[in-house]
Amino acid sequence: ESRLEPDEGGLSPNYSYDASVPTMLDPQIVEQPDELFEGSCTGCLVLHYFTILGMCDPISAPNRYGFFSARHYLDVTVNEKYFRENCCKKCGCYKIYLDILKNGFQGDLPQNDQVQIKKYGDRYIAFEGKHRICVLKRFGYDKEIPVLLSNVRYQGKSQIFEHRFMDIEENMQEVLDDFYKTFENLGISPEAARKHLKDCRSTILDYLKESGKNYGELREIAFEKRIKL
Repeated sequence: ESRLEPDEGGLSPNYSYDASVPTMLDPQIVEQPDELFEGSCTGCLVLHYFTILGMCDPISAPNRYGFFSARHYLDVTVNEKYFRENCCKKCGCYKIYLDILKNGFQGDLPQNDQVQIKKYGDRYIAFEGKHRICVLKRFGYDKEIPVLLSNVRYQGKSQIFEHRFMDIEENMQEVLDDFYKTFENLGISPEAARKHLKDCRSTILDYLKESGKNYGELREIAFEKRIKL
């Protein structure tokens, strides 16, 4: 059985997908989820950090140009001690991870609470259970888990939209000025930011290193400036 209907996950409407089938799947092959601002874990601490820095806005993100995606922040911080320790100490997701290590992954849950994955060609994308997938990937869980898997088939010309946060109506000079100002607030000069902007290999961490400060200090600087606004 297959269905054809619109979807809110960044997918064009011209597709059909099979009914979900219970499957055992390696969470490491699932793409890093990025919509982690909400959920039972009270939101992602990594994304919250970059929100404080003024670089990740969950409210206006769908209508703004973003120089970095939420997925980028999650990917590049996976081995950074500061972020791993914060995940372990403060994140509700990590408590779930410890419970999984102790008791195994629960698969006998109501359908709405199960991890739901959609397969687009060779891509596996989480639509439910995103926090669980994220923490399993982040801490290297190496066992298969029970998921509900549905296979997507394109109907004609379709596209998965990777970037949904750009409004072409925006004044791009204002966007660029805001970009430099965000880094200047952290003690990073426009020249330093421009250097990395020209280098497609640079990550957000390369920008932050230009400040000469550690992640905790940058957070305090940004937090103080937000209070003064």
